[in-house]
Amino acid sequence: MNYFGVLGIFKPIDSADIPMIVGVFVWMLFCLLVSAICSSSENAFFSHRDSDLKELSEQDGKSQRTILRLLSQPKRLLATMLLMNSLANIAFIISSLFFYDKILNEEVSIPIIASGGVGKIEDFLEVKEKANINAMLAASVFHFNKFTIKETKEFLQKNSIAVRL
Repeated sequence: MNYFGVLGIFKPIDSADIPMIVGVFVWMLFCLLVSAICSSSENAFFSHRDSDLKELSEQDGKSQRTILRLLSQPKRLLATMLLMNSLANIAFIISSLFFYDKILNEEVSIPIIASGGVGKIEDFLEVKEKANINAMLAASVFHFNKFTIKETKEFLQKNSIAVRL
């Protein structure tokens, strides 16, 4: 067993787990790179002026034709970029949870907050029962008046989940 004991926050790591941990860390870096490329591409494609497009259309090159073809369907281009960026960010988050779980001691307290995905009030109860979380977060269900915060807290309290009323 190897010990990465910086301030006692790291678990003892079996040498057989090191390649997997390094692989997950490299995957996390790749996800960050994809996210950065998507974000910067979105900025590059959609921060142009009309004069820039005119100048591009006057040039005759493969890159210029590709850029103009992509910009001819801006909604599709933007949706693709946002989808890729979201997938990269989700993959990063899932990987980082796995990474931290593998290397950090149980004594290190990192609160886990479940966020999003609530469609009905019962979803709060299901998440609390099935996941080891410290808190729950929701916004859109309250913005769109599916139910109120007070109704949610009363429902959770009736189901023996501690809430502040």
